[in-house]
Amino acid sequence: MPQDQPAILRLLMDDRFSEWIHHPTPELDHYWEQWLLHHPEEQSVVEQARQTLQHLDFNKSQYIPRESILAIAFERAESLENPGSVSVPSQESSNHRALPRYWYRVAAALIGVALLVGYWYYLPTDQVHTTTYGESKNIVLPDGSTVILNANSELRYEQEWNEDEPRQVTLAGEAFFSVSHQSDHQKFIVWTNALAIEVLGTEFNVNHRRNETEVMLQQGSVRLDWSADEHVNSAIPDTVRHLTIEPGELVVFSADKLTRKTVNPDVYSAWTDNEWLFEQTPLAEVIAMIEDNYGYHVVAPEALVADKVFTAEIHDADLELLLTFLSESFDLTITKHEKTINIQNRKTTDV
Repeated sequence: MPQDQPAILRLLMDDRFSEWIHHPTPELDHYWEQWLLHHPEEQSVVEQARQTLQHLDFNKSQYIPRESILAIAFERAESLENPGSVSVPSQESSNHRALPRYWYRVAAALIGVALLVGYWYYLPTDQVHTTTYGESKNIVLPDGSTVILNANSELRYEQEWNEDEPRQVTLAGEAFFSVSHQSDHQKFIVWTNALAIEVLGTEFNVNHRRNETEVMLQQGSVRLDWSADEHVNSAIPDTVRHLTIEPGELVVFSADKLTRKTVNPDVYSAWTDNEWLFEQTPLAEVIAMIEDNYGYHVVAPEALVADKVFTAEIHDADLELLLTFLSESFDLTITKHEKTINIQNRKTTDV
């Protein structure tokens, strides 16, 4: 299943990661710095993937398909069983050096895992859609279902779906799904780490960020399943490892807690129409939304943010207008410098 795909393999097969390692730019540096800021637990995996690509030492003047990374790793792993030098298959092999012995083991491990979970053929056929900060994207899936992918998000799935298997996608970030119902009731599953969202035909929003997943159902029905995750199983009672939610309900899921409440669905889907709708929204959540969708680091005193809630309707998802609303609503001084937003109490700055 897609969530079984090792994190290091996802990075090695990610165009943006490979481009960042071989052809870094300020934009790519910023993207991956922000990604690591929100995924600190992946730091060691990123470093391992970085070193793997660097030690493979591909020539930057030529393009080597990502599939070749695994092919070369496989050849090098074989050399462990048959000692001897193995050269990298390229037009300028003299410019390449043999991998240190440690990285032989890494390559062997990568191939072993890939073969074990069946991704040797699966990975090269993955369809991956990504969005940058401030960008959204409309996607049509192989079955005709549609997805609106929010900013700073990734959606991954197989290019072709078999009729006798569940339709499956993996989401990192936020997306709104409109799932087509199949005559044979073929399952549709959205994976977000430990949580599986199982659907027949429905419309719902999924927001998976900061080690937390929010699922808001607009119409239809979905079933949430987290029984496969041992850490979660130890924190949440057996009686609630499976949960079916109804339209208008929001479920917030993390490793140690689960909350469920009735909400206004429009608040959670307004972004799909390029609008923001806030109804008694905690200011801390508004700040998190700005960071996640626009890549800014927001600096605000905890005491200033605590216990404040925000209500507003903003068309065109205008960040400058949102900041103005926040400033006037809470008597704040808000300044921007490069990719940092500073928020202070206006009375403090006037002293």
